[in-house]
Amino acid sequence: MFGSKKEKKLGKKLNNVMMGVVIGGAIGSVVGMSVAPEKGKTTRKKLGTFIKKLWQKKPKAR
Repeated sequence: MFGSKKEKKLGKKLNNVMMGVVIGGAIGSVVGMSVAPEKGKTTRKKLGTFIKKLWQKKPKAR
């Protein structure tokens, strides 16, 4: 796939970065689920309400 030493080195670095992203995502998911204060359904409902309120706010005129 890669020809020169430089291309092989770049491919190895890219592989390491991708593995870090995958492993970090997995760890983040587990920690997030472990420390979540409420059930997912409740959290999604609160988040939806919060976003709706944000969109309804009008910027103050100066």
